[in-house]
Amino acid sequence: MSSIARVWRDQNALTVDDDIGATVVDRQILRRLDTDRMYVAPLSDGESQVGILAFRLSDEDPAEALLAMNGYAIELGRWLGALQRDDERRLRLLRDYQASHEKRLREIVHEANNPLSIIHNYLHILELRLKDYPETHEQLRLIAAEIRRTAAIFKRVVEFPPLSASLPDKPDVNAQRIDLNDIVRNVVELEYHRRVSPT
Repeated sequence: MSSIARVWRDQNALTVDDDIGATVVDRQILRRLDTDRMYVAPLSDGESQVGILAFRLSDEDPAEALLAMNGYAIELGRWLGALQRDDERRLRLLRDYQASHEKRLREIVHEANNPLSIIHNYLHILELRLKDYPETHEQLRLIAAEIRRTAAIFKRVVEFPPLSASLPDKPDVNAQRIDLNDIVRNVVELEYHRRVSPT
C-alpha cells in the first residue's frame, strides 16, 4: 500500500524513503519531488479528511523541520476544511433560495393562469353572442390570440430549467504551483534561529 493510502487511512504522518520497499506510487511522487526522502502528512480540519501533503526531505533537515511541516499540514487542513464548509454552506443556501423562488414562481404562474382561463372562456361566450356582428370577430380573435400568447409565456417561465441545474457540484479552484519546501525551510530556519538566539 502506498504511503498516500496509508496516511489517508490511518491519519498519521509518515517518512518515506526511496528504497526497495517503496511502492510505484511512492517512487513516482519522490521522483516528482526530486528527492530520495519525503514526509507525507494528512490534511484534516478536525472533522473530516481534506487531503494529503507530501514534503521533500533532505539529510540536512533538522528534527524541528518535521514539527514545522506537521504544523503547516494541520493549519492548511483547517483552512481548506473551513473553506470547503463555507462553499458548501453558500451553495446550500443558494439552492434553498432557488427552490423557494421556483416554488413561488410556479404559484404566481398558476394564479395568473386562472383569471386568463376565465377571460378566455367569457371571450368564447361573447364570440357566440356576437356571431351576427362580423365586424367584432377580428377584435375578438386578436384578444383570444393575446390571451393564448400570455398563457404560453407563463408556461415557458414554469418550464424553464431550474437554476440549480447550472450550479457546479464543486467550486472551481485556481491552483498555482509553488515550492512549499522552500517556504517550510524558511519557516523552520526562522523558528530555529528564534529559539537558539538569546532574547
